[in-house]
Amino acid sequence: MARNLKIEGTDGAAERRLATLTPYKSVSVTVTTSRQPIQRPDGDTEAAEPDVEMCSLVVPGCESVKDLAEYNQRVEEFKKRQPNFSQLVD
Repeated sequence: MARNLKIEGTDGAAERRLATLTPYKSVSVTVTTSRQPIQRPDGDTEAAEPDVEMCSLVVPGCESVKDLAEYNQRVEEFKKRQPNFSQLVD
């Protein structure tokens, strides 16, 4: 069971609205977990550094995803009208 788990969000309403207009956006996740304290040889206890893992990914923005979906739909409609589609593309 996870203890001392803290989730922080940095995505505000204004940032979400702006992200719909950008061609790409960056999605990042940082996970910080605490470690067990370290016992020193003299008997004292020392705090251990936390484990920090960061992952980020660049993904297409909402507008790009919408445009790609419309493009794919038009290609499929064209394929239905053109029986020799693969020859035309080659």
